[in-house]
Amino acid sequence: LYRLQEVDLELDRIKGRLDEIKAILSESQELDQARIELEESLAHLKEAEAESRSAERFVASQRSKIEETDSKLYGGSITSPKELEDLQLEAMSLRRHLGTLEDRLLEAMMR
Repeated sequence: LYRLQEVDLELDRIKGRLDEIKAILSESQELDQARIELEESLAHLKEAEAESRSAERFVASQRSKIEETDSKLYGGSITSPKELEDLQLEAMSLRRHLGTLEDRLLEAMMR
């Protein structure tokens, strides 16, 4: 009877240890899942940063084109009314496109 009690106590101890191990493994699985989610988030972050840099380059390029067009428009080197009108229309178009690019940049930054 004493031996049976010892075996029963040992069995309880082993069951308790098994529960501890299961808890540790569960935490390990949760940690693995958290790592996977972190890696996915980092990948999305890198993608968003790349999109943001690309949008910034497009915005800078567009601003440069606008400055160049404005320089021609107001520099006095062009005297033809038709050319001035064409440049003015081009400048307006460039500014509209710049607005679109800036909106995209803002969206990329908000991700």
